[in-house]
Amino acid sequence: MRCPLAHDGRAFADAASHSAALNQQYVPNEWYDEVVDEFDAYAADGICVAHTGTMLGLIFLLPADNLSSIGETNMVLRRARGAKRKLEQVVGSSAVVELVMTPHSPDAVE
Repeated sequence: MRCPLAHDGRAFADAASHSAALNQQYVPNEWYDEVVDEFDAYAADGICVAHTGTMLGLIFLLPADNLSSIGETNMVLRRARGAKRKLEQVVGSSAVVELVMTPHSPDAVE
């Protein structure tokens, strides 16, 4: 059975953000409210948390066809790097801020 969100990055980002908000009720992350309050400034597409609530992330959607959208991909990467710099200023030395990329699965595009 196929997951209905498998090829819809926007739906995935929305579902992850909703899940992060629910998770905050049970396993709060101390930076969650700050990230939500400044979400527009980060120009992210979604928010995610690890199951334990100790890791908080921003989702940036890359174009489905990276090879034909180099300019758009670079814009997304600039937004992500900008968000990383802003988050580093917010958390200071009390947390590690990393930029991690997960490539599209080769079979994800139909």
